[in-house]
Amino acid sequence: MSNARKIAQINIIINKSLYNELQDFLFSLGIKYFYSTVSRSLMLEENEGLSRVFSGDNTTVDEQSVTISLLVDKKYEEQIIAAIIEKMKFDIAGRGTIFSKEVSLLNSNESIIENQNLSVKAETKKLPVELAGIIAILMRGEGDQVARVSLDTGSSVPNITYGKGAGLRDKIGLWRITIPAEKDVVTALTAAHDVDAVMNLMIDKGQLDQPGKGFIYTYPINKGILNTKIHIGMPKHAASIEQIINVIDEIKNSSSWRKREGYADENKSKRKYLTNLIEMALICVEGFGPDLTKIAMNVGAPGATISKLKLVTNNETLSKQPPARELCSLIIGEALVKPILEALEKNNAFDNEKIGQVLINPVVKAFTYFGKKK
Repeated sequence: MSNARKIAQINIIINKSLYNELQDFLFSLGIKYFYSTVSRSLMLEENEGLSRVFSGDNTTVDEQSVTISLLVDKKYEEQIIAAIIEKMKFDIAGRGTIFSKEVSLLNSNESIIENQNLSVKAETKKLPVELAGIIAILMRGEGDQVARVSLDTGSSVPNITYGKGAGLRDKIGLWRITIPAEKDVVTALTAAHDVDAVMNLMIDKGQLDQPGKGFIYTYPINKGILNTKIHIGMPKHAASIEQIINVIDEIKNSSSWRKREGYADENKSKRKYLTNLIEMALICVEGFGPDLTKIAMNVGAPGATISKLKLVTNNETLSKQPPARELCSLIIGEALVKPILEALEKNNAFDNEKIGQVLINPVVKAFTYFGKKK
């Protein structure tokens, strides 16, 4: 199969305690399979007493979460999102995050195409906040301080998963020992009008203008709803600030009223960003990711981040496949898409052993260390 087509990728970040309920609901809609991975969401806890004296106003705390990704025919995108928001009460701050993006399915094993023929009936509604996504890939242990930018700016609850870097470390000889392979992958969502400012604050916090510190990029989102409950605990007033903001968003049918003057980073104009890039996601059976990544690198890909996924299904045929999968995420130039895909096809990435799947979507802008100016 090699006929590329536009589909919808719906991503859901939910508290671990609500995962089983969501899984059952997805299967009831006719979803044949989805991918999941263990993650953690970062929130703020107000310090009191001596803790406040020594640690400041707030500290960060973890909440165990699960990140779900499902691929569906585009005609079901809005209804699926509406149905999940209604069922899981995502319109209440603290219940979770859901968002979608348009991706191109370039090739896939025939058994693992997008979910079709769904039995979903839900009244769609306009979501007032236009969103944008940010992903930062950092050395293990560095993710929390970068993720906290999303909390401190009131953007949304950030999420952290784990991965392993491949590529750069293999090209720098003895210097590879100074760049750990293990990575924190921070996912943050924000209102579209704030994405540049939040990205720049994350660059500063993570010192991403220094060698080996990491990579950050932004990408477009079709629609979704954020988890804006950035503080844990009961609110001290009849309504939380998050609830008040959500109501004003609905009244104004937009979040543009929240845009803050002077919020942009002063160094923004001095930074050189990468543009015209593509995010290529290669999903395959666990164990094949490193070799398939090397194939892409031999064609010109600079590297990849490999993360673990689990195939979750109630389909009899798919249940016979290995559930352990790997996601190999590559950020590449547009010109590399075709030769990488051809190299993967030539090396049987989509056969019944590797069960490969390749998706692409645009990257708006990216940033990393470029070296000293001469």
